[in-house]
Amino acid sequence: MKQKMDANSYTNSSLKLGVKGKVITIISVLISFFTFYLLTVYIVNKDSKTDDNKNITQSEEKTISYDKILLGRSFSMENEEYYVIYYDSSDEDISSIYNELISNYRAKDDGLSIYYVDMNDGLNKSHSTTEESNKNPNTVEDLSINGPTLIKIQAGKVINYIEGESEIRAILE
Repeated sequence: MKQKMDANSYTNSSLKLGVKGKVITIISVLISFFTFYLLTVYIVNKDSKTDDNKNITQSEEKTISYDKILLGRSFSMENEEYYVIYYDSSDEDISSIYNELISNYRAKDDGLSIYYVDMNDGLNKSHSTTEESNKNPNTVEDLSINGPTLIKIQAGKVINYIEGESEIRAILE
């Protein structure tokens, strides 16, 4: 009988230990999940704050410009008479010079509309040349631009074709 009691007490103590072990295991698992959850929430919030800052910066940098056009639209703007200036924006010096000239020209309020074409844009590069430019283009296909160029267009036809910074500056200032 003593052996029976010893067996029962052994079974009861192992059941108690088993229950304690199960409770400890469940608590450990819950703590692990809770810790994982907190870390996930922290990381997601940290990344979303960073993304929000990036989105703000990117949206400030990205603005729609109705004055920048593709070369293909050079002869088809709505205005009867206007200027189109062509230059490569990848050269910071040239870009700042012509951006300033355009801004100053627009500030006058008495001039023609002015549009600009970025010759660094892949869609415009095919009309950029290092050879002689075509100073009498009739269509977009005829355009061959060599360096900064200002073209005055009236009723879809070239009225004036100006090359070089000093000549362009004389017209826009």
